[in-house]
Amino acid sequence: MSPGDAGEMHARPGLPRLGSVVGESYRLVKILGAGGAGTVFEAEHLRLPRRFAIKVLHPGPDGRAHARFRREAETIAALHHPHIVQVFDYAATAQGAPYMVMELLEGETLLERLRRGQMPIGQVVELLAQTADAVAAAHQHGVIHRDLKPENLFLRRRSDGAIDVQVLDFGSPRSSASRSRRPATASSSARRATPRPSRCGATGR
Repeated sequence: MSPGDAGEMHARPGLPRLGSVVGESYRLVKILGAGGAGTVFEAEHLRLPRRFAIKVLHPGPDGRAHARFRREAETIAALHHPHIVQVFDYAATAQGAPYMVMELLEGETLLERLRRGQMPIGQVVELLAQTADAVAAAHQHGVIHRDLKPENLFLRRRSDGAIDVQVLDFGSPRSSASRSRRPATASSSARRATPRPSRCGATGR
């Protein structure tokens, strides 16, 4: 991301600036990605030696977007699965912009990996099994992802060098109980708007 792009994002009214503190605990140190609906920051905790990804919803008058964003945070936080990105907190900035605090992941999306060429069949089978297990766990909690695709599957590099998959960006998750009553719809623009950087939490993106 160029300095010009970062400056343009900082000019957006209501968006926190790099170096500012949100939630009295998280200092924003880097922009990981941005789209029409939100911006993902890397943040350092002020009292603990740990960094997080913070996804901030761009300010706007649409109360439904705020409700969807909060529902996404609540849904992911409740799942507690080793292959679903963790959400630790949800709140709003001093300017009123909602944000969620997520696990900071090291690696790349499946889409980015596939652009470099074929993957070993054994690794593909293992990653598919992990993805299926995560989706099944979400279904057991009555949650349908609705936007499962390579850019929403993050290949995390673990400390031991191994690769595992993290399911990202549930967006506006749907309860399976409502599936028979309402027709399927296209994925929300908020999910498509946030690009997936090589170091990310969620996004947004």
